[in-house]
Amino acid sequence: MSESANTTERVANQTGEGVYAISQQLGEIRSCQIQSVPAITTKQALELSKTDHLLWTWRIYNMLLGYEHVDPSAVGNHHDCRLGKWYDGPEAVGLRENSAFSKLASPHQRVHELARQAALAYSQGNLNEAGNLLDQMSQASQEVVGILEELIQIL
Repeated sequence: MSESANTTERVANQTGEGVYAISQQLGEIRSCQIQSVPAITTKQALELSKTDHLLWTWRIYNMLLGYEHVDPSAVGNHHDCRLGKWYDGPEAVGLRENSAFSKLASPHQRVHELARQAALAYSQGNLNEAGNLLDQMSQASQEVVGILEELIQIL
């Protein structure tokens, strides 16, 4: 039974590492594709921002699994990411009066702050706290994604 448990654990770890490696390769392909497009529409920017938030949740999850290192000081704020630049920039002018637009700032800021706190808790060896922060971050990220969906429907 012990040997079977060890084999199962080894297979699970190998599978996790394989999935992580594939996700890294897909991330590189995604970055290359995005950089090859000279200009994107507002709708495309919002779609990319949705994916960005899901990928950040994935990065923190991978950090908790030990596959990825996330430096807390390197976690950008909510103005530095693609969504923040769009939100603060001229491309968003047409949506600023919309109620969904005004709801976006708070959960978006929480995603970044919770990611930073989770990375800090993990770096200090507090895995339970990092896991709790990941859960909160995931909820805030889902809120952001829902609001982005509302904005996309308006376009």
